[in-house]
Amino acid sequence: MFLLSHIHIAPAFAARLANRTTALLSLDLGLTMCEVQVCVDGVGLPGDTMMPWEALREVQEAGFSRVAQRPEAFGLVAYKV
Repeated sequence: MFLLSHIHIAPAFAARLANRTTALLSLDLGLTMCEVQVCVDGVGLPGDTMMPWEALREVQEAGFSRVAQRPEAFGLVAYKV
């Protein structure tokens, strides 16, 4: 299982826009960094897992809402493979 937030997947979108084939992401909420493959279909994660751009966009859209009481509760999405 990978734990992703919109903050930690932002480099994948930046790499896609810059036509790069790799990006450095955190798949565990910032504890470690991992180089992933960026391709037309999505992002290649460890274990030969492909996370499609549609799923990444859902994480991005979940995003970080500025809510005074609990801002850290927003934008965390678990993606189970």
